[in-house]
Amino acid sequence: MMFRNISIILIIITVIGCAGSPIRLSSMSPEELQAENSFLLCNTYNFNGDKEVRTELQRRNALTDQEWGLIDSGYLQIGMSELALICLKGNVIVGYGTINVTTGTWGVHKQYVYENAFGSRSYIYVENGKVTSWQN
Repeated sequence: MMFRNISIILIIITVIGCAGSPIRLSSMSPEELQAENSFLLCNTYNFNGDKEVRTELQRRNALTDQEWGLIDSGYLQIGMSELALICLKGNVIVGYGTINVTTGTWGVHKQYVYENAFGSRSYIYVENGKVTSWQN
Protein backbone atom coordinates (compact mmCIF):
# COMPACT_ATOMS: atom_id res chain seq x y z
CA MET A 1 0.00 0.00 0.00
CA MET A 2 2.86 2.39 0.80
CA PHE A 3 4.43 1.70 -2.62
CA ARG A 4 1.08 2.42 -4.29
CA ASN A 5 0.77 5.79 -2.49
CA ILE A 6 4.31 6.75 -3.49
CA SER A 7 3.48 5.75 -7.07
CA ILE A 8 0.42 8.02 -7.05
CA ILE A 9 2.53 10.95 -5.86
CA LEU A 10 5.15 10.32 -8.56
CA ILE A 11 2.48 10.10 -11.25
CA ILE A 12 0.95 13.39 -10.11
CA ILE A 13 4.34 15.13 -10.13
CA THR A 14 5.05 13.77 -13.62
CA VAL A 15 1.64 14.81 -14.96
CA ILE A 16 1.98 18.34 -13.61
CA GLY A 17 5.20 18.83 -15.55
CA CYS A 18 3.99 17.38 -18.87
CA ALA A 19 3.23 19.62 -21.84
CA GLY A 20 -0.33 18.30 -22.09
CA SER A 21 -0.97 18.28 -18.36
CA PRO A 22 -4.33 19.55 -17.09
CA ILE A 23 -2.60 22.15 -14.92
CA ARG A 24 -0.61 23.52 -17.85
CA LEU A 25 -3.64 23.59 -20.15
CA SER A 26 -5.80 25.40 -17.61
CA SER A 27 -3.25 28.23 -17.51
CA MET A 28 -3.37 28.77 -21.30
CA SER A 29 -5.00 31.71 -23.02
CA PRO A 30 -8.10 31.11 -25.18
CA GLU A 31 -5.93 31.46 -28.28
CA GLU A 32 -3.52 28.78 -27.04
CA LEU A 33 -6.40 26.44 -26.17
CA GLN A 34 -7.56 26.57 -29.78
CA ALA A 35 -4.39 24.71 -30.81
CA GLU A 36 -4.93 21.79 -28.39
CA ASN A 37 -6.77 18.60 -29.29
CA SER A 38 -10.22 17.95 -27.88
CA PHE A 39 -9.20 14.84 -25.91
CA LEU A 40 -6.58 16.80 -23.95
CA LEU A 41 -9.11 19.55 -23.34
CA CYS A 42 -11.70 17.07 -22.06
CA ASN A 43 -9.16 15.45 -19.77
CA THR A 44 -8.33 18.91 -18.40
CA TYR A 45 -12.03 19.70 -17.96
CA ASN A 46 -12.49 16.46 -16.02
CA PHE A 47 -9.48 17.27 -13.84
CA ASN A 48 -10.54 20.76 -12.75
CA GLY A 49 -13.73 21.93 -14.51
CA ASP A 50 -11.88 24.86 -16.11
CA LYS A 51 -14.38 27.36 -17.62
CA GLU A 52 -12.04 28.46 -20.42
CA VAL A 53 -11.55 24.84 -21.49
CA ARG A 54 -15.31 24.25 -21.51
CA THR A 55 -15.81 27.43 -23.55
CA GLU A 56 -13.31 26.19 -26.12
CA LEU A 57 -14.98 22.77 -26.35
CA GLN A 58 -18.37 24.48 -26.78
CA ARG A 59 -16.93 26.78 -29.45
CA ARG A 60 -15.88 23.65 -31.37
CA ASN A 61 -19.28 21.99 -30.85
CA ALA A 62 -17.23 19.01 -29.66
CA LEU A 63 -20.10 17.69 -27.51
CA THR A 64 -23.86 17.83 -27.76
CA ASP A 65 -26.02 19.68 -25.24
CA GLN A 66 -27.26 16.28 -24.05
CA GLU A 67 -23.68 15.13 -23.43
CA TRP A 68 -22.91 18.32 -21.46
CA GLY A 69 -25.97 17.59 -19.35
CA LEU A 70 -24.72 14.07 -18.65
CA ILE A 71 -21.23 15.35 -17.79
CA ASP A 72 -22.62 18.04 -15.49
CA SER A 73 -24.79 15.40 -13.75
CA GLY A 74 -22.00 12.82 -13.56
CA TYR A 75 -23.89 10.20 -15.60
CA LEU A 76 -22.51 7.72 -18.08
CA GLN A 77 -24.91 6.75 -20.89
CA ILE A 78 -24.85 4.25 -23.72
CA GLY A 79 -24.42 6.15 -26.99
CA MET A 80 -22.44 9.05 -25.56
CA SER A 81 -19.25 9.86 -27.46
CA GLU A 82 -15.81 8.72 -26.39
CA LEU A 83 -14.91 12.39 -26.03
CA ALA A 84 -17.80 12.90 -23.58
CA LEU A 85 -16.52 9.85 -21.65
CA ILE A 86 -13.13 11.55 -21.25
CA CYS A 87 -14.80 14.79 -20.09
CA LEU A 88 -16.82 12.75 -17.58
CA LYS A 89 -14.26 10.22 -16.27
CA GLY A 90 -10.90 11.58 -17.41
CA ASN A 91 -8.29 9.67 -19.31
CA VAL A 92 -6.92 6.45 -17.84
CA ILE A 93 -3.86 7.13 -15.65
CA VAL A 94 -0.91 4.91 -16.48
CA GLY A 95 -0.44 2.46 -13.65
CA TYR A 96 -4.09 2.84 -12.59
CA GLY A 97 -5.80 1.41 -15.61
CA THR A 98 -5.35 0.90 -19.28
CA ILE A 99 -7.05 1.17 -22.64
CA ASN A 100 -7.21 -2.09 -24.58
CA VAL A 101 -7.81 -1.57 -28.30
CA THR A 102 -9.05 -4.13 -30.81
CA THR A 103 -9.26 -3.20 -34.50
CA GLY A 104 -11.07 -5.31 -37.06
CA THR A 105 -13.27 -5.13 -40.14
CA TRP A 106 -16.11 -3.89 -37.91
CA GLY A 107 -14.07 -0.91 -36.70
CA VAL A 108 -12.33 -0.07 -33.43
CA HIS A 109 -13.35 -1.50 -30.06
CA LYS A 110 -11.83 -0.04 -26.86
CA GLN A 111 -11.99 -1.24 -23.30
CA TYR A 112 -11.24 1.54 -20.81
CA VAL A 113 -10.10 0.04 -17.51
CA TYR A 114 -10.26 2.57 -14.68
CA GLU A 115 -8.63 1.54 -11.40
CA ASN A 116 -8.78 3.55 -8.20
CA ALA A 117 -6.10 3.72 -5.49
CA PHE A 118 -7.80 0.88 -3.58
CA GLY A 119 -7.59 -1.53 -6.54
CA SER A 120 -11.27 -1.36 -7.51
CA ARG A 121 -11.82 -1.46 -11.27
CA SER A 122 -14.52 -0.38 -13.66
CA TYR A 123 -14.65 -1.21 -17.35
CA ILE A 124 -16.19 0.97 -20.04
CA TYR A 125 -16.54 -0.27 -23.61
CA VAL A 126 -16.43 2.00 -26.66
CA GLU A 127 -17.11 0.90 -30.22
CA ASN A 128 -16.38 3.21 -33.13
CA GLY A 129 -16.30 6.26 -30.84
CA LYS A 130 -19.50 5.56 -28.86
CA VAL A 131 -19.99 4.09 -25.36
CA THR A 132 -21.73 0.72 -25.71
CA SER A 133 -21.59 -0.80 -22.21
CA TRP A 134 -19.82 -0.83 -18.85
CA GLN A 135 -19.32 -2.93 -15.77
CA ASN A 136 -18.14 -2.22 -12.24
